[in-house]
Amino acid sequence: MEQAVRAVEAEERLAAVRALHDADAAGLCPQCRVPAPCAASEILDAPTGVREPA
Repeated sequence: MEQAVRAVEAEERLAAVRALHDADAAGLCPQCRVPAPCAASEILDAPTGVREPA
């Protein structure tokens, strides 16, 4: 049970970090100030946690 709670909490924290890198109205990552998607969001979105080659 405790492990399931920790997994849910980890997913919630990851979702919050991903939200920091969503594009704003100007199409920029508000954290990185570069055109979205920024490198950080690509890493966060990758299923392996590693930036996928373009």
